[in-house]
Amino acid sequence: MRPLITLTTDFGTTDHYVGTMKGVIARIAPEAQVTDITHGIAPFDVMSGALAIAATAPYWPEGTVHVIVIDPGVGSERKQIASRVDGQIFVCPDNGLLEFIWRRARNIETRELSDDSLFLKPVSQTFHGRDIFTPVAAHLANGTPFEQLGSVVADPVRIDIPEPERVDDNTVRGHILKADAFGNLITDLGEEWHPKGDFQLSVAHSLIERLLPNYTEAEPGELFAIIGSSGWLEISAKEESAAAITAAEPGDEIVLRMLG
Repeated sequence: MRPLITLTTDFGTTDHYVGTMKGVIARIAPEAQVTDITHGIAPFDVMSGALAIAATAPYWPEGTVHVIVIDPGVGSERKQIASRVDGQIFVCPDNGLLEFIWRRARNIETRELSDDSLFLKPVSQTFHGRDIFTPVAAHLANGTPFEQLGSVVADPVRIDIPEPERVDDNTVRGHILKADAFGNLITDLGEEWHPKGDFQLSVAHSLIERLLPNYTEAEPGELFAIIGSSGWLEISAKEESAAAITAAEPGDEIVLRMLG
């Protein structure tokens, strides 16, 4: 099987950055199959990058090497890391991009990228995607031992977002993680928190009382809850933006109350 490398960035597709990274891979690991996850992450939006890689990783086979570059701290003292998680490897800046990967993981080993024999020279202060992350990923795809990358990182950076909290037997407090391109509000309420009967879900100044299996069952403009494709509870509005209707923003609290 050909080695697999994926790319997730906030570089967009207008400039040369993504094509340059693919050229680096082609020179070092010409047999690797390279797939774009997305290059449409909003600039510097670490949270959206973390959600994107967490949503896609479960569908890739063991051995896949993922490169994630959303890096507002490029050129600073922030570490660059690789994390081996349940058989896949994630190469990225140490800024919280693997938060949701780690929350779901069983086995985690994280190392600092300090073996500069694996880097391109000279290393730019502004394009570590080209000079560090992509060449390291290509070498890993070629079979470079993970342990060669550098020392173990015991305390990688985490995104400072509280996990859902049970308030009482019938109430849980969660949070809005992001609004997607359609205005759907993605929450941090995973399967264990999904409503099983009658409920009220409060977000900003709005109250939602219906969990629907699809968008067609809603009335035009109606706010409703739905289980998104990544397993998180989402707040949606038929053919409209739930984010615009509620004026909710990432980080806002939501409260789910079970009535039955």
